[in-house]
Amino acid sequence: MASTTSTMHGRDVVTMVQTHVDDDNDNIDWCGLYKDTQAKYLTLKGLSAKVADTYEDVFVKYRACQEDRGKLIRAKTSLEDKFEDLTKLLEPVWKEYQFLKAKYQIESDCRQEAEKYASKVTKENKELRRKSQDLLSKLDLNADLRVFEIDIEKEDGGQQNEESEERIHYQNQLEDLQNKVAEMKLKNAELQEEQNNREEENRETKERLVTVEKDNKEMKEALKQYRETLEEFRRVYESSYEEYEDIRKKYNEERQCRNEAEQYAKKLHHETEVIKRQSRILLCQDFGDERLQKALDDIELLNRELLELKDETEKEVTSLKAEIELYKSSEGNIKIIKKNKELEEQNNSLENNLVQQREQYESLSKKYSDLEKIYEDSKRPPPPPPPPPPPPLPPQNSKGFLARWKKKKARVSKTEEENTTTVKEDLHKKALEEMMSRIRDGRGLTGAKMRRPSCQDKPKDEAIDELKNLMVQTH
Repeated sequence: MASTTSTMHGRDVVTMVQTHVDDDNDNIDWCGLYKDTQAKYLTLKGLSAKVADTYEDVFVKYRACQEDRGKLIRAKTSLEDKFEDLTKLLEPVWKEYQFLKAKYQIESDCRQEAEKYASKVTKENKELRRKSQDLLSKLDLNADLRVFEIDIEKEDGGQQNEESEERIHYQNQLEDLQNKVAEMKLKNAELQEEQNNREEENRETKERLVTVEKDNKEMKEALKQYRETLEEFRRVYESSYEEYEDIRKKYNEERQCRNEAEQYAKKLHHETEVIKRQSRILLCQDFGDERLQKALDDIELLNRELLELKDETEKEVTSLKAEIELYKSSEGNIKIIKKNKELEEQNNSLENNLVQQREQYESLSKKYSDLEKIYEDSKRPPPPPPPPPPPPLPPQNSKGFLARWKKKKARVSKTEEENTTTVKEDLHKKALEEMMSRIRDGRGLTGAKMRRPSCQDKPKDEAIDELKNLMVQTH
């Protein structure tokens, strides 16, 4: 394949040379260019083959490392099992060694004391024999006295034979014990070596544990921050929901009061018009002052009734506010506390699942990224030269542009603020003017028509319903 591609490449170059030879034979060395391009092609081909070989070698090494790792893990487990068995055997072996050592010390002490006592007794017997011989020589007694000669040497010989047999027996026991002690020392040395290896492995595992604990601490700190932010969000939307409920209740109360006030104002307006008509009729017909006094008395009665109604409405409003505060302090708080506890339990379970899934994802992503890097490095061509940097802008133009942009931004913000304030004032004025015109004209009562802003295209109370659903789901 390589030879065919090189021949095809050579034919293409030859055709290009034949087409352009007639134009530029004097200026360009086409043979040299062809040789250079062919050399570059061959070098690139060799480099690509080397890269492919290195990739295969690296992949084979990776497989071999994985197999070695599995073997080492198996060997580690087997060594751990052996170490556990040896640790179990060490205690009874050590106890037997201590017991034999104590027996050996007792026997050796007894033997030494017996030898000392025997030597002492033999010396005393020799002295008594000498003294008895001296006494006999001094007394010069003949045959009347029977001298009982004690064969101390024979007795000493018998005792020495018995002691020699005991010594041989004890020496054999000592040799056996010494052999056992040597074997135990060898086993102890082997166990110490294994123990040192285990200690090194334990150190490595402790270092790994330290790194894992650090990672766990970082994850716990991140989870704490996440929980704190969640609690802050909960507090905010709970307080906002409570404020919304309070405002809605106040709005309903104010709407009812406004309707009643409009109705009462309508009645008063109608009565004033009737009184004005009657007064005009009376003035036109030139009646006496009695009717005017009656009209004035009626007006005073109406004013008194208005004051009484005002006092009653104020008392009712105060009683309703007290009931609302009691409801907030008792039932609402208990429900919110129960819901918060259930939410915390659900959140903890979800966080634990999330941590486990993140750990699995990170480990798999690391392995995938390593293999992908190796594969991309093997296929990546040599990088092209970097492009030249763009020419720098003049400093005067950039400063002027920034100043203009800041001025435009300030103007836009001022116009937006003015528009919002004017829209609010216009809506308030329109509502008041409509109410006063309805009272004066005596028209039917209708709700205050306030146009919503253009950004709220959703139907009425849809955002609050969504917030309620979220609160129920979280609780």
